[in-house]
Amino acid sequence: MNAARTPYRWTVRLEGVEQPPWEEWTHRVERITEVTATLVRPNPHYDFEEIERLFEEANLASGTIGGRGESIKTDGGGILQAAIEFVLNGYGRLRAKGVKIEAGAGKPETWHSEAERAVRKKNIPVDPETGEPRPEDLKSSLEEPNEGEVEAV
Repeated sequence: MNAARTPYRWTVRLEGVEQPPWEEWTHRVERITEVTATLVRPNPHYDFEEIERLFEEANLASGTIGGRGESIKTDGGGILQAAIEFVLNGYGRLRAKGVKIEAGAGKPETWHSEAERAVRKKNIPVDPETGEPRPEDLKSSLEEPNEGEVEAV
């Protein structure tokens, strides 16, 4: 939105989300102790070879990959990282537990991909001449109360 020629500078904040994005959450916790990724078959294609093999070789409609440990590595490659990224691309659900150190003590933290999906979406029409939303429509949509979740165009 900020790339468009407009007198407005836009800042987008997620409403209804009380948790940070996954990448930020993983940096906030001292260690991750549990991860569960529930995967669903994508449409139209797979982004990760490991996940494609899992679904195709086993003829799965869905699958769950997860584990528990003292300090789980979620960015070391392999099937767990592929499953997490696959879910974050919109093909499933992700739950994780971790430990955050506060005042010298470990505090349990949880993260759910479901919470990120509670974001309010608005349908803003585009100007047929420019192919862009009109600034006044964007501004008024920010001032209107939410009337349910609507897919953006």
